[in-house]
Amino acid sequence: LPSGAPTTFASLNGKKIGVRSATTTQEALANTLTGTGTDAEVVVYDTHEAGLAAMKAGEISAYFADQSILLFLNKGDSDFMVMDRLLTMEQQGLAMLRGDTEFRYMVDGALSGMYSAGIMQGIFRETMPGIEPGEALRWLYRLAPLLP
Repeated sequence: LPSGAPTTFASLNGKKIGVRSATTTQEALANTLTGTGTDAEVVVYDTHEAGLAAMKAGEISAYFADQSILLFLNKGDSDFMVMDRLLTMEQQGLAMLRGDTEFRYMVDGALSGMYSAGIMQGIFRETMPGIEPGEALRWLYRLAPLLP
């Protein structure tokens, strides 16, 4: 959303909002609009950059995408804000061959070491300067020894 904009779905009634095509966010947004009784026109974009550019140009009132993508693309831009409200919670993971126990233990050990040494927190701060972790990320980090 543009900085200072209202943060309710009701405030989007009668407005144009954007989302990237062929994403789970597009489906979740449609469900949320229906569930909240919000009458907004959804404009679909081929890239996140095109959607954000349209929002910054005033062509749409809000742009919806994965929170992590928005935080990365925002990079401290004060012209728009990323809300901490989540439409969905999606699982993510590393793919590896079934039965490759040695590799799985190596990856688990490397990730555990990165968390305990504070490297993951450093990566977060470097990748998203000035951004405080949202609720979902804070829950994930509760599993780790240190908060970012």
